[in-house]
Amino acid sequence: MMAIQFLPGASGRQLTHMSNTVIFSFLLIMSLFLLAGAYAATRKRSTTEDYLLASRSVSPWLTALSAAATSNSGYMFIGLIGFTYSVGISAMWLMVGWIGGDYLAWRFIHEKVRRRSQEEGWLTIPSFLGEGLGARGRWVVRASAFITLLFLSFYAAA
Repeated sequence: MMAIQFLPGASGRQLTHMSNTVIFSFLLIMSLFLLAGAYAATRKRSTTEDYLLASRSVSPWLTALSAAATSNSGYMFIGLIGFTYSVGISAMWLMVGWIGGDYLAWRFIHEKVRRRSQEEGWLTIPSFLGEGLGARGRWVVRASAFITLLFLSFYAAA
């Protein structure tokens, strides 16, 4: 009977060593995540503002980095690759515009929205969008929640 080799030229001993390395690496990373979660649990507060906005105590640079990473992750790793394959090197200009737009939004818009949201007590973007609309504002908040759940479902499934 012929043995199946997943890596051409690799012996069984090499595959076992590689499997042990992968298992060790996986367990190490999971342990680090567990430690980070335990540390975060010790610093936990019980307010909604703390959960959603970290009590508004995160520095602007870290917030900008988080926002950029979140908004760009799915598109950059999936969509941009396909776009670049379709149009070629000129796709570079999309990234130049994207980075420039992110910078301009961070520089001129986000600070004003943060300050106003703190004054008004808004905790989410939907609450910001629905403010001042009366009964329609509640509809905006619910529609935003539905759209967010819908798109996050597809994002998580991908």
